Amino acid sequence: EEKENQKNFLKKNYEINYDRAIFLYSKAIKIDNFSVTALIKRAEAFYRIKEYEKSLQDYNAVIIFNLISNFK
Repeated sequence: EEKENQKNFLKKNYEINYDRAIFLYSKAIKIDNFSVTALIKRAEAFYRIKEYEKSLQDYNAVIIFNLISNFK
């Protein structure tokens, strides 16, 4: 039982850290809409907590930004 409690504790903290990272990267993106680094990092955090659709949206935004910047 103690081992299961430790496992649950680690899982909870793991998810909280990614939730915090998503929150902070989202704030950075609000400040700089074209922050590719923040988008990539947030996409990775979404992926880690199995929010695949949100992760894909951020990765798609990065691709679009890169396409736009190549045409300037």
